[in-house]
Amino acid sequence: MGTGTRIAGRASRPDRLRLFWLNLAPNLVTIAPNMSTAPAGSNLSTALFGRTRRAILAQLYGHPDEAYYLRQLVRAAGVGSGAVQREVARLAGAGIIQRAVRGRQVYYQANPECPLFPELKSLVVKTAGVGEQP
Repeated sequence: MGTGTRIAGRASRPDRLRLFWLNLAPNLVTIAPNMSTAPAGSNLSTALFGRTRRAILAQLYGHPDEAYYLRQLVRAAGVGSGAVQREVARLAGAGIIQRAVRGRQVYYQANPECPLFPELKSLVVKTAGVGEQP
């Protein structure tokens, strides 16, 4: 038997596949990426800081009395561990955050001796909406 022939009122396999895909066609959608350079919900913090840095600063300056280890910051930021490692190294190198080694764990915390501490804390509270009011 040839391809596409009918057998006793039943559609052949190629015909059934074609009908199957035709029934799926209305459910298929086209994904159109947003090619904009500014996100729709842009605000001051998105203009000043990248996503990873913004998330780390929000976590650390939103709760300046608490110390976090790297895995906690990765979970809070929702990005890869490499990006978080890079950012905490930069921030610690600039003196914006403190790096403390306790046993085998490395903890990061907002640096209250940093000259920008009050301004960064205020900026995080205003833009990210987290943190304790003084």
